Amino acid sequence: TLGNVVSTIVDTPETDFAKECSTLVQVKHPNLLKYYGCGTTKTSGSRFIVTEFMSQGSLKSVLHDGETALLTWRLRLSIATQV
Repeated sequence: TLGNVVSTIVDTPETDFAKECSTLVQVKHPNLLKYYGCGTTKTSGSRFIVTEFMSQGSLKSVLHDGETALLTWRLRLSIATQV
């Protein structure tokens, strides 16, 4: 029936999340954070992503924390065009 066909074609949010995680794990680039995997907790169903540790903090802090900002605009543009 049409209902069965549609339900097999349309991805659920859980399927979309798993597909995105699978894609992120495969991406390798020196300017991108490494993803190790993802999952869902058994008790609450909350989703989580496992990444490498960011020793210098989040991207937000690196780009926007005033005097501690580590990247010049020229360097930011260079990195963005390499990705």
